[in-house]
Amino acid sequence: MNESFKELQNISKSIDEILRVDEISQEIKESASKLNKTVEPCVKEIQQSASRLNNLVQGCFNDLSQAEDIWHSKQRIDQIATSEIWEEVGDLSGRVLRLRRLGNEYKSETVKQVKKSWYKRMARLENSSFYSNTNKPKTSLNIFEKDDLIKNLQSEVNFQLAGLKQKLSPNKAETGFMRGKYVTING
Repeated sequence: MNESFKELQNISKSIDEILRVDEISQEIKESASKLNKTVEPCVKEIQQSASRLNNLVQGCFNDLSQAEDIWHSKQRIDQIATSEIWEEVGDLSGRVLRLRRLGNEYKSETVKQVKKSWYKRMARLENSSFYSNTNKPKTSLNIFEKDDLIKNLQSEVNFQLAGLKQKLSPNKAETGFMRGKYVTING
């Protein structure tokens, strides 16, 4: 998956370079710009989802750190019954398992969304490249059509990777999880 992210980043950089070069036709620049605009929402959604997942995991780590501090505190341990400590450890273990389950569900949902987006993009690219305006298959592509196809494909891959990267990025702080559902970690 990391390689895919890198590949999409390379494609994105290629699009940026295309847009900066003066010798490239306006038509190609417009195509690259349109492609960039279609992928941008996917990238944002992937980044937001990653941020949500990161926040959930961070909450779990905070809870574990707090439990560790209590465990190491001699005075506190002397005052608390052993059964109560084990009960808290069990509760924290349950939370970790729930977070793992939610993380797996989220990853699965993310993969479904990314695949759906990819198939839609590829269908559009296939229709625009291999079929004429009358919906009949083209018998061949000229050199300009081939170049356009390659650039559009690179663009699509870049945008798809950027979308994944954004969705899985831990940089944004949001508390929502999976289509507006919120998760209570404490119980």
